[in-house]
Amino acid sequence: MSAPERIRGIEAPLPAGEHVRWQGSPSARAIAIHVFHLRKLALYFALLAAWRAAAAVGEPNPWAYFATGALALAVCLALLVAVLGAISVLCARTTVYAITDRRLVMRVGMVLPATVNIPLRRVESAGLKAYADGTGDVAITLDGTDRLAYFLLWPHARPWHYNPTHPALRCVPDPARVGEILRQAVAACAPGPLAVAPAPARTREPSPVPALASVP
Repeated sequence: MSAPERIRGIEAPLPAGEHVRWQGSPSARAIAIHVFHLRKLALYFALLAAWRAAAAVGEPNPWAYFATGALALAVCLALLVAVLGAISVLCARTTVYAITDRRLVMRVGMVLPATVNIPLRRVESAGLKAYADGTGDVAITLDGTDRLAYFLLWPHARPWHYNPTHPALRCVPDPARVGEILRQAVAACAPGPLAVAPAPARTREPSPVPALASVP
């Protein structure tokens, strides 16, 4: 008799007969860019620097005026990048997503770890959003039986969807493959056939939402 399988980071083994189809973690770099928006922050500070340069034109010593402001902006940006970068790395290291043949498991929480178990029979559909860097989000729509708190899951939830909350596998590498594994797992639990959408191109724009299943 084979030993029961385990999900990385979770002490308790899976029940007998339950198998892991996929497990992984988000990309720290992708979290920094797409969750904490480091690129947008850098652009914001660049605009502030440009405004400082324009304001320096009327000053008696424009170069000194601009350099003083630019140095302060550079220090603030460096601190933000360091802090948000560290949080992104910690988030990636403490997060584990897993798909078994019975449920979706999310081990989340940087300070107080929590494990969220979502039975696959509760999954109605999933939305795939792919990014140009090869990562993407797989957001889950539930059947309404269970309610999950958005701020308990954040950032592992679809942005700006509070009622109901959509759990999401954020910034995972090869999201199309992860979405297909989830589709197959849900299909195995569903009583009928599933509509499968083509794999979306890797783009920064939201991709069409592939219907996974309608589970009674």
